[in-house]
Amino acid sequence: MNEQPIQLVFASIDADYVHRVVQFVRDSPLAARWQLTAFTNSAALRHYLRSSFPADMVALDGTMRAELAAAGEWPAIPTAALCDGPGEAVPPEVKAVKRLQPLPQLFHALYAIYSEQSMPRRRVEPSEGANVAAICSAAGGAGKTTLAIHLAHQAAISGCRTFYLNLETWNGTDVWLGGQGEPDGGMDGFAQLLYTLQSDLEQAVSRLPSFSRTDVVLRFDYFEPCRNPEDRISLSTTDARQIIDTIARSGLYELIVVDLDGVADELHMAVFERCSQLIYVEEGSPSSERKTDRFMAYARNKWGEPFRIAEQRMLMVRRAGRPVEGVQQSSAQAISSKGRGVHAHAAAIELPFIETWRLREGGRLLPSSRLRGAAERVLGAVGIGVKEHAL
Repeated sequence: MNEQPIQLVFASIDADYVHRVVQFVRDSPLAARWQLTAFTNSAALRHYLRSSFPADMVALDGTMRAELAAAGEWPAIPTAALCDGPGEAVPPEVKAVKRLQPLPQLFHALYAIYSEQSMPRRRVEPSEGANVAAICSAAGGAGKTTLAIHLAHQAAISGCRTFYLNLETWNGTDVWLGGQGEPDGGMDGFAQLLYTLQSDLEQAVSRLPSFSRTDVVLRFDYFEPCRNPEDRISLSTTDARQIIDTIARSGLYELIVVDLDGVADELHMAVFERCSQLIYVEEGSPSSERKTDRFMAYARNKWGEPFRIAEQRMLMVRRAGRPVEGVQQSSAQAISSKGRGVHAHAAAIELPFIETWRLREGGRLLPSSRLRGAAERVLGAVGIGVKEHAL
């Protein structure tokens, strides 16, 4: 399902500023998400809004806000106030954003406002928060991160607001994800969130949008890879829980996809316990199967009942090998794993073999509708793929 661009009405009396904004969006990947109609004259703006031209959201500077309010023509759609300082008066129902900030961050903040006020929401109890799906594998090269990226994308384009959280020690997802500029202060967003959790825990949720990034093609949010490896290497179980809880409590997301290393240490066990779905990926080769057997045996012996409880929520996903000539391959079929030793689950989902599995096209998704269809089936198998939404 293709998502329509957001029709943003952008109005400011600063003509040079408006020109920079329009040019930036036109020449960047943001054009896939935003369609701008810009104004520097309040009379033209009021005429446009009165004429019922397409408009999903309005962003206004102080002068434009004052003139719309005085004319009694305040728009009944999500509205952002472009503010030059903290002292500007803003109506209580309007969200304020800093006008003079790097444009990638500005549009990330605008999208967060639009998501909160306008995008479809799944009916959930306040205590439920976001679904957390953790993906792990003991076998390198099984396609774990490839699947995680596709799952996050498939959920996002299906209307599920999604955050992709990579907790691998060595995060290489910058080959996939299009960063949208450097955060203020030179620290990556992951490090900034860790610092905020340690220094001012209560501010972590409200500051989350400024720490994360949006991939405008894949349609989900994420943290860029750590610039200082120690930030991830020294990550504690408490840190990991707080990061996931902060994202879940933000109200911005319905699904968090957590991409994990192939180990079963204390941090990973904490994530296993926190997640609502656990997806394990293997390659299907004898070597991969042996690693899976040993991973499961170790985790059961080390963590006992907590891991066995988490294992009940586990879905096995197996990447198929190169197809044999003359044998038809299903795109995502249930396969028996009986007789597989210590991790003999009742069934698994099989991913199709993709010749270009290890290739990237400019950091984008693999060019395979079969893989995307399989990703959709995995989401459905763990209860994420089909949801009822309400405005």
